[in-house]
Amino acid sequence: MSLKGLSGYIEITKEKYNILFPEKIKIKVEQKKFREFINLHKDIFLWEEETSLGKKTLEEIESFPDRELVLRDLNEFHAYAFYKKDKGYYALDIVWNPAYGLISINFNNSRVTIPALEILLQMANYCDAMLLVRGKKHITKEFIEKEKLEINQRKTFKHKS
Repeated sequence: MSLKGLSGYIEITKEKYNILFPEKIKIKVEQKKFREFINLHKDIFLWEEETSLGKKTLEEIESFPDRELVLRDLNEFHAYAFYKKDKGYYALDIVWNPAYGLISINFNNSRVTIPALEILLQMANYCDAMLLVRGKKHITKEFIEKEKLEINQRKTFKHKS
């Protein structure tokens, strides 16, 4: 596994699982821990209800037929990080899933980066959980450090060439 091979299906969960059967997860990540972590790192994260679209949705909530579901998502279930001003979207889309008790992470048309993995690993550790790829491959501090080293070696090699 390398940084280049990482893409969707990254999640924070307390146990490894088959992505086809997330309902079999027995030990769930607590929403309380997820909320606390996001709120402790407001310099990086933003709740959906704090975005301009989230605020507009709240203003127009009475027009939604499925208000309960919309309100749930606007109640510290869904967060964003790393706004890409030039592209107009957030690089990370992070959702706590109450049905499965896991945190799903989507890299919105963005490459997986070391800073993103570092903060996500911190989140996983805070939640007493693991950062996983496709429910199986564990992203560890050692993996991130190895990737950092390889990136620095490539930079050094390019400068010498």
